[in-house]
Amino acid sequence: MKIPFDSYAYTNRLRQLPPGQKLLFAASLLAIALLAHWQVHLLIFAWLSLWIVKYAGIPWRTYLRLLLLPAAFMLMSLPPLCLEAASGDGAASAAADAVAAVQVAGSCVYLSQSGLLRAFAVLARALASVACLYFLLFTVPLGELLQVLRRLGMPVILIELLSIMYRFVFVLLEVAGQLWVAQQARGGHNGFRSTLRDVAKLAVTLFGRTWHRYRQLVVGLAARGFSGEIRVVSTARFVRSKRYLSEAVLGCLALIALEWWTGR
Repeated sequence: MKIPFDSYAYTNRLRQLPPGQKLLFAASLLAIALLAHWQVHLLIFAWLSLWIVKYAGIPWRTYLRLLLLPAAFMLMSLPPLCLEAASGDGAASAAADAVAAVQVAGSCVYLSQSGLLRAFAVLARALASVACLYFLLFTVPLGELLQVLRRLGMPVILIELLSIMYRFVFVLLEVAGQLWVAQQARGGHNGFRSTLRDVAKLAVTLFGRTWHRYRQLVVGLAARGFSGEIRVVSTARFVRSKRYLSEAVLGCLALIALEWWTGR
């Protein structure tokens, strides 16, 4: 699976907006999402999806496809929040909160209404948080984001770790894709047991290939006179937009007002 964050970060329609403003916008919405109720979470997700698809010009198919991976992890974590168990006197009191129930080994395992609401709230908050992250990844190149973090006083070692980790995410995906195609060309992944065996071999080979790429990176940096700090130069010119700035400020204020009204 290819993740085209880099290409869209340099070609999206919001490319000329200052990266500091986009980082502040995403961080503000993330803070609101962590503190607000589920109604505000859904509005943040819908609003940021509008920014990503319409304003930034990211194809909606690409956006939805990239939402599938975190959505799968979210859905797998929801059942423990919805299911509860009770026995004895607790089973009678739990009947009022149960949507569906089944008897298992003398205990009552049931799907609770409160659990469903709790799971829905967690899902809404997770979607809003993922939308904040995707907005940054789709609209701000990593080099410009690291420059903003450097100006904010983040330690240099953390900035360099972010840069190297981000780079090796794409290296891992590229090498894993090449190994997967090679295994399929040799008749691999034929059946469940064969797939498990081939995936294990792929993981071992992937580690070796990635370590080799890392050694090449170290040698390349040393050959270029690496002095212990990675410097990224950006020649992009940024233009402030009153229209986007006013919409961002008014939208955040509206979300805060809605949260205050909901929490009354």
